[in-house]
Amino acid sequence: MKHHAAVTDIDLNAYLDCELDEARRAEIEALIESTPELAERVALYRADTARIARLHAPLQDLPIPPRLLEAVRRGTAPRPARRLAPVWAGLSAAAVLLLAVWIAPSLRTAPEPLVAEALAVRSGKTNPVREISAAQLASIDARDAVLQTALSLPVRVPDLERAGFELARMQLFDESTERKAVQLTYRDQKARSFTVYLRGPAGGDRFDLQQHANLQVCIWQNDSLGVVMLGGDMTAREMLRVATLTYGDLEF
Repeated sequence: MKHHAAVTDIDLNAYLDCELDEARRAEIEALIESTPELAERVALYRADTARIARLHAPLQDLPIPPRLLEAVRRGTAPRPARRLAPVWAGLSAAAVLLLAVWIAPSLRTAPEPLVAEALAVRSGKTNPVREISAAQLASIDARDAVLQTALSLPVRVPDLERAGFELARMQLFDESTERKAVQLTYRDQKARSFTVYLRGPAGGDRFDLQQHANLQVCIWQNDSLGVVMLGGDMTAREMLRVATLTYGDLEF
C-alpha cells in the first residue's frame, strides 16, 4: 500500500495521539476525509491501538515490581512521559511502569539465557541447521507448516505487512533436540531488521519488555513456548506495535 506523500506514519501517530497543533490537525483531517487510503490507514492504526490495550489488559492486575518502586523512590525512574497516549489509556499504573522501563535504558547488566540465545542467533553466532528464504515458501500455509513441524506446536508465522515488515527468511536450530528453535527474520523498506526467536519449552507464563544496547526486546512466554522479539533502530512505540501484532498472529 502506498503512503500519501503529504502524510507520514509519524504524522498519523501524532494525529491519533492528539499531539498536533490545530492547523496541522485540521489539514490531516481534511486529507483523511478526501483520501480513502489515509482513512484506511487510520482505521488500521485505531484497530491496532485497541488490540494492544486488549492484549496488555492482564498487566493491570500485576503488582508494581519492587525494583521499579525503589527506582521511583530514588528519583532515577525512566523519564516521565508528557502524558499518556491513547494506546496506554486502558493500562494500570503497574503496566505503564513496566512499559516505561522498556523505553528507558535497561536496568539489567547482562541478558538472561533466553534473550542471550536470541541475541546469539540474530548476530549469527549460532549456526542454523536449516535456512529457508521466504521465496521458497509459496504460501502462508506452507510457512505455517514449516514452523509447526519445526517446533511441534500449532503456531502460525506472523504477517507483519501492516507494520511495513515482510518475512525474509526462516532459520531452524537444534531440530534433533527437545529444545527446538526457529528464528523468523523480517525487513522493512528502510532495511531495518525485526527478528522473532521461538523455542520451547520455556517456563511459566511471562511478559517482559527490555532494552539491550541498541535493540528493543519483547519477551512472551508460557510453559510450552518462549518468544523473543528483537528490533533495532525503532522507537518504543513502533516496537510495541510490531510485537503486539506478532503475538496476536502467533496464536499460542
